[in-house]
Amino acid sequence: MKYWNPFVALVFCTTLAACGGGGDPAPGMPPSTTPEPAETEFGLPNPIRLAIGATDRDSFVHFHAATRVPQPIPTQADVDEYLRTFDPGGQPRRFASPPVVRFAGGTAPERRITIRRGIHALNAFLPYNRHITVGPDMDGRGVLKGSDVPEGVIFVDAGAPRHVLNRQFGRDDIAGYASNAYASGALRSSAILIGDFIGPDAGFLYSIFTHELLHAVGFDAHPDITRFPNSRIRGYHGPEETRCPDDRTCFTLPDYGLPMIDGDALQTLYADFDGWDATVTRLEGVFDQEIAVRSPGICHADGTGTVDPSRCSVPAGEAAAFGVDWRNGLARPWVTGYTGRGGRHSLANNPALSGTVSWAGALVGFTPSREAVSGDATLRVNMSSLDGSAGFGNLRYRGSGRIWNDGELNYSVAVQGNRFHRTSGDDGDLFGRFVDDGDDFQRGAVGTLERPDLTAAFGASR
Repeated sequence: MKYWNPFVALVFCTTLAACGGGGDPAPGMPPSTTPEPAETEFGLPNPIRLAIGATDRDSFVHFHAATRVPQPIPTQADVDEYLRTFDPGGQPRRFASPPVVRFAGGTAPERRITIRRGIHALNAFLPYNRHITVGPDMDGRGVLKGSDVPEGVIFVDAGAPRHVLNRQFGRDDIAGYASNAYASGALRSSAILIGDFIGPDAGFLYSIFTHELLHAVGFDAHPDITRFPNSRIRGYHGPEETRCPDDRTCFTLPDYGLPMIDGDALQTLYADFDGWDATVTRLEGVFDQEIAVRSPGICHADGTGTVDPSRCSVPAGEAAAFGVDWRNGLARPWVTGYTGRGGRHSLANNPALSGTVSWAGALVGFTPSREAVSGDATLRVNMSSLDGSAGFGNLRYRGSGRIWNDGELNYSVAVQGNRFHRTSGDDGDLFGRFVDDGDDFQRGAVGTLERPDLTAAFGASR
């Protein structure tokens, strides 16, 4: 089925040869520029702009709060220095086999989904056969440290009583911690405890959990906040934080994705790739500029109660986008765009929406052999039940135009606040969120899909 959608355009590699095969940049494609897109049609429901995409900017994080420009992609030297934070030789200990996350029995469903999003964020930087998976719940009574956990398991208690953390640290302001156990030169197991005083703000839980999960998979220290201000595990507490010059430099971390410095280090630790390729080939979908942050509610007031635009935690006008980057032999899906934290701006509370609401757009992705795929994307949600479907059709290889597999993927999804996730359907790990926080919110939707045969991102608009 085809849908007309005026809001989404794709910035896409015109040929795989032009994108550079075998880890080498293509002739005439400088690694630090993004060519202007060339107008063309490619069998999608709306006019599509296609272009070679090479970039030196990080799409996994917001703009730097001080400079309002995207962060540069880390260099190999940056990653090597980062890894030496955890091991003088730059080789932190890791799990020998992909670890399994096991929740404490009785973990609230909404917390499980937020934690699964955090796992999904780390998996975006790992080969599919190294993905962290989720296993059956376990009885977590008495678990205080990694050595209390079975081998190969990361135990997660997302509602640990405050007195447990008090007992561990002698202070009541610790939101969470990770304890690792090691054996035979490798990580054996880990325990993550997150305080029960963490409220219903899924964004805060997400940031705390991804911080602790990075510790749990081998990064058991805090990088220098002045050297790596974007790292999800740069110190929240301790002497490194005292060197933070101001809150514009040490800005609030977004509650989605993973900063590229953490992700590049994660891939370096676990992927065992040969050689470092500085080129990032990007397949990108760009919304109409109206799918952007327009709400003043994300800015902080100064001492007189007046909103100070320089203190916005998310830059005004930040546009939603989606895409997949190919770097160091791995496809990495990403999305950008502001999502309201819930409350009156949750999907269920949008007064403009009723019945079944649809968003239409496009999907773009890479196969494991670096073949580019694109197609149509449709999201539908029943506003009464907040259940729905995500469908992808007309999936074709870029260049040859051949149908990818049978050309379709279909999923059932459930909405939680301003986010949605797969509940059943075809194989794959699907998470997404609604974007735009203006007067008529949820005008857009973005998400990522990871399968053994396809790593993709998608975007759609009402």
